[in-house]
Amino acid sequence: MLISLGIFRFAVPGAPEEQSTVNTRFGHVITLSLHLVPFAGLAFLWFIGVLRNRMGASEDQFFGTVFLGSGLLFVASLFAATAVAGAVLGSSHLRPGEQVSSEVTISRGRWATPF
Repeated sequence: MLISLGIFRFAVPGAPEEQSTVNTRFGHVITLSLHLVPFAGLAFLWFIGVLRNRMGASEDQFFGTVFLGSGLLFVASLFAATAVAGAVLGSSHLRPGEQVSSEVTISRGRWATPF
């Protein structure tokens, strides 16, 4: 998971003008890191399951519920963040000033509506 997050952080450019070169420079590495995140999430859930199994009946039910719920929430947030990062890094072919759709345009690196 740390490798995937490090690749995401390294691949995001500092300036919006440099975003168009992200896929050409890091395309295969970004794809690899996007494919590693589900394995990291499932390994984390497996780790939570092993810990709960080892504690057995001595585990407090409230603690176990909070522990499992926070783990599931973390993995769901991780998957959502990965989807957003994949969408942002996958849309790097757009250049500032180009028309995205008839309702939304990119104006100096910021999204602006035409009206």
